[in-house]
Amino acid sequence: ESYAEELPHLLEGRARLPEPVGALIEAQMEPDLSARLARFDSLAATNAGFAPARLLHANELFHRGPLIGHPLSEGVHAFVAAAEEVPGLDHRTTWEQVLWGAIRMGDEPLADRAWQRITASGSNPDRDRFLGLALRARFGRSGTMSRLILMRLLARDEQLEDIGRYLRLGHLFDIPDMVRQ
Repeated sequence: ESYAEELPHLLEGRARLPEPVGALIEAQMEPDLSARLARFDSLAATNAGFAPARLLHANELFHRGPLIGHPLSEGVHAFVAAAEEVPGLDHRTTWEQVLWGAIRMGDEPLADRAWQRITASGSNPDRDRFLGLALRARFGRSGTMSRLILMRLLARDEQLEDIGRYLRLGHLFDIPDMVRQ
């Protein structure tokens, strides 16, 4: 079963779930995006130190907020706030969301800051190298060389462990547009 298919089963045992876990599950199941986001806003505000509430709120703003008129920057800044204020988050993944959003928004200083936070862990050198190349190529810092290296990485799957994830990242960085520059 997928995650979305499991949510209704989890709610069957709602009385046994600690708060705000049950409320978070209910918010995820809300079909109306405006109502869903309002629920996540409330849960994040009233449970500011609870990592899942802050992360789900930021994720909702980042991925679905623009569909109902919220600028991408709201989601990006919700991820920044969560990463800086809540212990226990997967900070690397949170900062990757910030990096993707900052690049899409053209906010080079924030993208640099996010990349520095990501690479501080040193836990995934291949991915770090890819993110660094994409960052430099996107903002035109290394010119043709970064673009060529990045495109070569994307074209040769034996150089990367899981090319599918990197190709997805490439799309987020507007790499096809970057190549035409």
